[in-house]
Amino acid sequence: RSGQADAVVCGGVDTPVTRMVLNAHCSARMLTETDDPQQALMPFDRRRTKPALGEGAAIFIVEERESAIARRARIYAEIGCFAQHSENINEIFMLDRSGERWARTLASAVRSHSRVSHINAHAPSDRVIDRTEVVAIKKAFPDSWKRILVTSIKGNVGSGMTSASAQQIASAAMSVHTGDVPPICNYSEPDPDCDLNLAAKPVRGGNITTALVNS
Repeated sequence: RSGQADAVVCGGVDTPVTRMVLNAHCSARMLTETDDPQQALMPFDRRRTKPALGEGAAIFIVEERESAIARRARIYAEIGCFAQHSENINEIFMLDRSGERWARTLASAVRSHSRVSHINAHAPSDRVIDRTEVVAIKKAFPDSWKRILVTSIKGNVGSGMTSASAQQIASAAMSVHTGDVPPICNYSEPDPDCDLNLAAKPVRGGNITTALVNS
């Protein structure tokens, strides 16, 4: 849109499960502790504790619609808008638990797209962060949060760092493209403080027209 490039290859990749990075996170007490790896992550669930590191990648080609059509590319989704704000989202550091700044960022991201039908949430399976995100979503969408379908893929892929946003964008783009929304991994005990319209089961062929990625 700025005219700086006709097309860009972008995305994120991360392989943080190394001795140094793992030791640093463990020393900071930022990771979950469990005897059952399959139950380690459960975003929005009442039993959740803390995140776990994840690895992965997602890469995109972003170009003008006319260019994609001309080369007969498979179009998954259109980028409608974007907003960014800096804040330490970690309970060890300073987290604005009121959700005010987070809510303002979400609201500004979708100012021209009022009918959001799906949110791919940050939700790293952290007691404080998940709850604060719920507060932010409610404040950003005071009249529609009950109908917006919300999921988190962190329970399936873990919490990457530089790859997390890209993985969420890929998931949301596929939801727009197919209408399918992945369920929240290990979600079985609802938290009354996380009472959004959560995807407890897989959604197939839904009417997902506009998806918001919260990362």
